[in-house]
Amino acid sequence: MSTNPSPDRQRAAVTADRPGAAGRRLARRLHPGAVLDRLLEESWLTIEAISGTSAGAMNAAVMADGHTRDGNHGAREALEAFWRKVSQAAMFSPLQRSPLDVLLGRWSLDNSPAYVALDPLWGASSRPTI
Repeated sequence: MSTNPSPDRQRAAVTADRPGAAGRRLARRLHPGAVLDRLLEESWLTIEAISGTSAGAMNAAVMADGHTRDGNHGAREALEAFWRKVSQAAMFSPLQRSPLDVLLGRWSLDNSPAYVALDPLWGASSRPTI
């Protein structure tokens, strides 16, 4: 993402992918851009490339866009603004965890009334037609 990093800076390529099994517990405590935000704080590090899947791809796109506007500072601001808007929009989604899941600290939608009601429709729409 930088064309001419200074010689005293380390260059890195970053992949923003899903965490492995060991990282999932920690990832639940961090917002999706937290690790990138931390890397962007480091003055000795130049992120040369970024790629990702799922939420990581959104992070990569938002970070690259913000970086072109105002370097690392712009990337950090863009990530913060993006995930704040996503979390605000999610408050109005009918797909919410059930009260029992919230109480027990589970992050699955498997018991969400809206998810249970819509699940058969999603399955039917994804089946191949012959």
